[in-house]
Amino acid sequence: MTENETIKELRKEVKRLKSENESLWFMLDELKKSNIANHQSLIKNAIEKQVKQIKEKRVKMPKTVGKA
Repeated sequence: MTENETIKELRKEVKRLKSENESLWFMLDELKKSNIANHQSLIKNAIEKQVKQIKEKRVKMPKTVGKA
């Protein structure tokens, strides 16, 4: 293999490794985004909102009285 061929092969390998590196960083970012712990505050607020709505509905609903 000549020196120019070696350089050409090494450049191709560097290009492949850079592409693989970018893909891995992208995958890592996606994993971080999908981690539920990163969305804990959002989930907590949504649950609290639902609980509040349920409590408000319970207050508005007439209570059923047993048969006399």
